[in-house]
Amino acid sequence: MRMLRGEREQPWVGQRPGRLPWWGRVDDETVDGSAWDVTPSVGAGAGTQRATVRDVDAFISCAAEHLGVSGDVLGARSKAPATVRAREIITIVGVERFGVKVKDLAGRLGKNPGSVSRWMARAAQRRDEDRDFEACCRRLEGALTKIASKRSAR
Repeated sequence: MRMLRGEREQPWVGQRPGRLPWWGRVDDETVDGSAWDVTPSVGAGAGTQRATVRDVDAFISCAAEHLGVSGDVLGARSKAPATVRAREIITIVGVERFGVKVKDLAGRLGKNPGSVSRWMARAAQRRDEDRDFEACCRRLEGALTKIASKRSAR
């Protein structure tokens, strides 16, 4: 197929269903092993990179480790303040910054998607009202961005 000047090749043209970038991964598709997909940002943040999560389990374990909680505790029924706070931070950072789907996060933690959606709403409200919570979200985002950048550089 001949391209006109200024046109960019669209890598998904001619791909079969299930291989398109906006669809989930197919069971038989091989992955490079990275939990992160790092792509250049476009628009106002040009020159920076945007990381999205491929492996939700790896995201949860990295985030939980950074926050000093066990990944098992996040999916437990505990309502301890530290656990609730960690769930909310991981949820809002994962969904807003790294493109984790609420449904995927809920599935990995063994929770109802409605519950995870409520964590997200509470986290957004808490982030607006509590500067310490906001700072913790930013620290987690920074730490995970560094991890993603290092792994993509390999």
